[in-house]
Amino acid sequence: MKSTYSKIKIAHVQLMPLLSGVQRVSLQEFELLPNEQFDINLICKESGPLTDYLDDSVRAFFVPTLCRNISPIEDMKSLISLYKLLKKEKYDIVHTHSSKTGILGRIAARLAGVPCVVHTVHGFAFESTKRKSVKLVYKWLEIFAAKCTTRLICLHNEDKEICIKELYVDPMKISVIPNGVDLEKFAPAINKGDLKEKILGLKRNSFVFTMVGRLWPQKNPLYFAEAAKYIIENNLIPDSVFVIVGDGELMNDLKYNYQTDMNLKKRLLLLGWRNDIPNILKASDVFVLPSLWEGMPLAILEAQSTGLPCIVSNINGNNCLVKNEFDGFLIELNDIDSFINALIRVTDDKVLNIMSKNCRNKIVNEFNIVKRVDKIKNLYIDMVVNK
Repeated sequence: MKSTYSKIKIAHVQLMPLLSGVQRVSLQEFELLPNEQFDINLICKESGPLTDYLDDSVRAFFVPTLCRNISPIEDMKSLISLYKLLKKEKYDIVHTHSSKTGILGRIAARLAGVPCVVHTVHGFAFESTKRKSVKLVYKWLEIFAAKCTTRLICLHNEDKEICIKELYVDPMKISVIPNGVDLEKFAPAINKGDLKEKILGLKRNSFVFTMVGRLWPQKNPLYFAEAAKYIIENNLIPDSVFVIVGDGELMNDLKYNYQTDMNLKKRLLLLGWRNDIPNILKASDVFVLPSLWEGMPLAILEAQSTGLPCIVSNINGNNCLVKNEFDGFLIELNDIDSFINALIRVTDDKVLNIMSKNCRNKIVNEFNIVKRVDKIKNLYIDMVVNK
């Protein structure tokens, strides 16, 4: 049993040092957990935007062999490196995120004798693949890693049910703690028209649809761009502008397919990575996220906190945050006509205003980041003190 008067030493294990949703969940904890109680470290592949953003009190360690795809040689090297690091640093808690680092990190932590191993589920890799053989391998690895885990944190009840029914996890080992939002940072705009001019360089009366996320297949940005192209070419929503914030492997495809026509380029904006997401959301009218799979998208919560109705794919993770026709629309990924119709319907002033109020009220009542991190803090203390 550890004394409550000594600092609890924690390592968060992430894959890439980006500032996308999964990494920002860790960053929220780094910023809000009290320094006098916790000594926090970050372990990831390399330096990058996330490590640049860290406070001086958070130490970063790098494991260069970490990679997203399965690579037996590199994965074994990563496992050994993680084991040696965790053994040397003598952590009280190792907290892993995402599928790949979640599996390697939890196994390494158990081998290194770390007393408490925590994993936050941000979706499951086996749910995103259609190949049965790959799905079975991913599922077996998740089952094995779950046996190395002291506490699983699920962001919503749907993932908890998957853990219980498909990974055979004891329900007593699972805590459901949804993501949270900084209510002041992501507050509704007072001067939306001014922000459209200042932040996006648009006319005050522009109707702005915005998507924020890494530009890779999971986020499905080409689907959003295709709907935008159809609406623009057929003038279905006058003065509409479609904004994509983020970077990644699909950026070149977006530029090649949707930026050669001058009229399209003026109304489909590719902003790349930005550090002013709160202001971009405040300058927007509606948020869009047609992902193929998700955990619990922080981007949706931040958009809702800003008062933006959300048009999102009807998948686990999204559909626990958006109630159809209450604070947005749930769309089926194989039905682009319904997607386009939802984009048109939300431009009605009455629909927009009601949904906007519903979004903000829900976030204020249910998704305050301060309350979330307080639950995480209590979970950490309870595990360590009673181990």
